[in-house]
Amino acid sequence: FSGEAIPPVQHPIFEVGLGGIWDATNAIPHRNCIITSLSYDHQNLLGNSIEEIAANKFGIIQQGARVVYSAFPNDAKESLLQLKETVQAATNSTWTESVPFESLTSTTDSASPSNEPQFEISTQWGEAPLALAGERGAQNTATALTFFAQLGYNPTDYLTVLNQIKWPGRMEKVVGAKPCPTYLSGDHNPQGAESLVQLLKYYKRKHLYILVGVGKDKDLDGILAPLFSLRGNSEKDALENTSVFLTETPFKGRATEDYGKWKNLASDVSKDSVALLRKIQDLAGPDDMIVVTGSLYLIGYLRPQI
Repeated sequence: FSGEAIPPVQHPIFEVGLGGIWDATNAIPHRNCIITSLSYDHQNLLGNSIEEIAANKFGIIQQGARVVYSAFPNDAKESLLQLKETVQAATNSTWTESVPFESLTSTTDSASPSNEPQFEISTQWGEAPLALAGERGAQNTATALTFFAQLGYNPTDYLTVLNQIKWPGRMEKVVGAKPCPTYLSGDHNPQGAESLVQLLKYYKRKHLYILVGVGKDKDLDGILAPLFSLRGNSEKDALENTSVFLTETPFKGRATEDYGKWKNLASDVSKDSVALLRKIQDLAGPDDMIVVTGSLYLIGYLRPQI
């Protein structure tokens, strides 16, 4: 518009929103594909098994493509490796598994009023301070660094910028929220809910208030069971002194009357997510913590209210 030449984009990145075979981004010719951790999501469209979901996601792989992928889940690794070999042969593609990170450490500044944890991973390229939180942030970073190296760059030269990443809606701390630290985390499948539970052990607080809404086409039990800590897993202690509140999402929301047994376990249930948020804010003290989760639609709706 100013008449100046616009520099060419060297590596445009398109995020696949739904599976792979039928996603709109697949209409764009591409040479590189990144596949992050596989999990159960959009099952009404992608399939009911991890193999069916993977087969759909592998549909982004075009002839001669270079593929970087996160390690497959252990409980389905053998079948997924077989599927990978089939797709690899059919597309003449080159696959590289994400380089593992050697360790994940977390430190908390006790003098900070927010007690915000700081994360760092150790990689083959050096120590990397992270803005993305916890194990899932570390895995996503390791996958990105692996692909970055595949493009011919030296990740060592760029590790310091990793603590500047901003990912709205993914354990995002709301600046200036009252009366206590408040986070937006749009975890909308079982894997996301479980990883959120793992994350919470790093955050200091006196009481944790969780406001959650689940979409009508999502795995209700798979999302709520970790949050209510009913599975008896090793992260159970992470949810001590916790209150869970159930609400409806503003789009594709599950009605509160359809929450079944979970309604009886919740501290409160209301269709009015704004009123429920206000109630939580009235209950919370400065040393407590609020997390809004279960739906990206919900956190997008409540962001201005917070």
